Amino acid sequence: MNNIKGFTLIELISVIVILGVLSATALPKYLDLSSSSRAAIIESLGGSVISASEMIHARALAEGQANAFNSTTDVNGHQVLLHFGYPVILDDESFMHNIIDTSICFVDRDSGCEGNNSVFAMEYVPTSSVYDGVKLLDTKARSPEQCYLLIRNATYVDNGNYHYSVGDPLTVITETSGC
Repeated sequence: MNNIKGFTLIELISVIVILGVLSATALPKYLDLSSSSRAAIIESLGGSVISASEMIHARALAEGQANAFNSTTDVNGHQVLLHFGYPVILDDESFMHNIIDTSICFVDRDSGCEGNNSVFAMEYVPTSSVYDGVKLLDTKARSPEQCYLLIRNATYVDNGNYHYSVGDPLTVITETSGC
């Protein structure tokens, strides 16, 4: 009598089929992690901009600059324009590179971005004659036009014309459906 113990071919095939079904259902969840991390980066950048804006405003209040239409304050060695104590975006150089963490990888100015999960392109967002803000697009996203952070000056519309709404904080809009 042969006393060899082992698995039958049917048992082995059953285990392989079960593992295949499990991996087919679990794999899409793990592939979606890069999309989730891109969305989290966009959301955290938005929070950073809001925090920086509020800290600059608090500093302007402490320095007595909250009632001045045009004033400046020093942030990390860079002058930032303020309207009634709130930062104003004039171009990407005066705000984005000075306020937001410079470790962010920008396509137009940084080299060595290859290993980064998110690489951003910066666009100006003009509305009529008023400079409105900047848009950071994640160039590595599934759909960069739907994976962005938009930072706008506080504006209001009067008869179709855009004007600065002085004395109001920046508006931060995040879009993560295409990340």
